[in-house]
Amino acid sequence: MYRREVWNVFRKYNKPDSQVLLLPSIEGLEIELAKAKGFCTSNMHVVDYNPAIVAHLKRRYPYVNTYGVSAARACERIAKTGKRLLAANFDFTGCISAATVKEITQITESQVFAPVSCIAVNLLRGREPKCVSSFWTAVLQFQKKHCSQDRWLTNATDTLFECSSDLEGLTENDLVRIQMMVSLFNAGRIARAGVYKSANGTQTMLWAVLIRVDESVLMADTPEAERAGIRQIFRTWRIHREMINYSVTHAIDWTQPMSYYAFLAENSDRISEEDRAWIQSLKSECRSDGGQP
Repeated sequence: MYRREVWNVFRKYNKPDSQVLLLPSIEGLEIELAKAKGFCTSNMHVVDYNPAIVAHLKRRYPYVNTYGVSAARACERIAKTGKRLLAANFDFTGCISAATVKEITQITESQVFAPVSCIAVNLLRGREPKCVSSFWTAVLQFQKKHCSQDRWLTNATDTLFECSSDLEGLTENDLVRIQMMVSLFNAGRIARAGVYKSANGTQTMLWAVLIRVDESVLMADTPEAERAGIRQIFRTWRIHREMINYSVTHAIDWTQPMSYYAFLAENSDRISEEDRAWIQSLKSECRSDGGQP
């Protein structure tokens, strides 16, 4: 069961006061699993958009914190209390869509995560709207043909293959989907990833666990000579997050393998002038390598 692998990762970072968020089923099986991995029920934040489900779980587990709202809204409420999540399992179970991207962006902006945190997410393999699936294809084609020096995309597939215990049946596009999804939660690294079948065996689900570390934590113990490289990695992730949010939420039809760097530099008012200049420098590097942005 994929949840067991997710909580095995979470357990490695567990402390007595660790706050965790989960979206369990009405049976509460994931709550029992979290308890078995050493997490305290009073530090669990149980979320379901259906208030009846969280009311049922509250009766069964009186010490858990329950939220009958969206995951994004629950994260906002938790953040306002001053608590910070060590771990969260966002079991969305759906495909990547504008609504999913919007919710993940709101979760990120809530600043609810601890300086070092674990974030798990899963999604339905395929089934994306045409504009979204075309977007993944465009990104993959551009990365292969023009800008292989981009560390974020170049390392995406290798990182997933190295860390995962079970990637049977995943295609390269699936790996990019997972990497794109977790990138919305800020810079980090993939700790575990895999694939599993739904309970009825008819749907394939992709999942990944991200270890997220705030830039300030990395900088604290990093020699000055390496800090510029770290800042560039964080900038790359931030741009990719903006790219996904802008393109999916505005339903851009990525039917052509166009340069998304060029698109951002020319069309997105969300990118700072500093980042815009950096994107232009990447375009120049691509040209020097023979690619056409």
